[in-house]
Amino acid sequence: MIRQRGFVLATALGCGLIAVSACKNEPRASDSSAQVAQASTPAQRTGADRNACDLLTAQEVSTAAGVPVTPKEMSSANGPPEPATDANRVRGRSDCHWVDSDGNPRLIVVGYWTGGKEGWQILTASRGMARGMIQKQEGVALDSVVKAGPVTGLGDKAFFSPILGSLVLKDDILLEITMTIFPNPEAQFRPLVTKMLSRL
Repeated sequence: MIRQRGFVLATALGCGLIAVSACKNEPRASDSSAQVAQASTPAQRTGADRNACDLLTAQEVSTAAGVPVTPKEMSSANGPPEPATDANRVRGRSDCHWVDSDGNPRLIVVGYWTGGKEGWQILTASRGMARGMIQKQEGVALDSVVKAGPVTGLGDKAFFSPILGSLVLKDDILLEITMTIFPNPEAQFRPLVTKMLSRL
């Protein structure tokens, strides 16, 4: 029964993320001329070209995760995540995975440097769909199993969910944060996000 519930949860989450990816990756006319970031070094990357790995140090994430981690900028522009390069990096977005010695991502932060308000609407809608699918399949509200909901005092809007991923909106920048295997994500969310927002 537990295995079946886990499968249903994973299926619902996967369906929601596929729907969101299709919406977020749909090219817009205003973006067509600058889909791939120009070649640059990390020190030169600012604005829409910035690196999400610059929002936290390896030491800060290692302390919160309880294990040593290494930040790796990734790209999922062409399918499954792979190391980001100048050729596959999508302008206006950066994915950072802080991985442990086994290669497991302990923390994933996706920074959407433009279009954050639109992204907030899309991602919150997808989370609502996923919650509805889980409740329909399992007969139990996801929020009764894990603590999720709005968080005050972080950016312009913030939503915490340890399973579906958390969101933080500041001006037109959106941060999507996944910390499902952190020891205590509910307690660690605010301090980490506060540091990230201070570096935007």
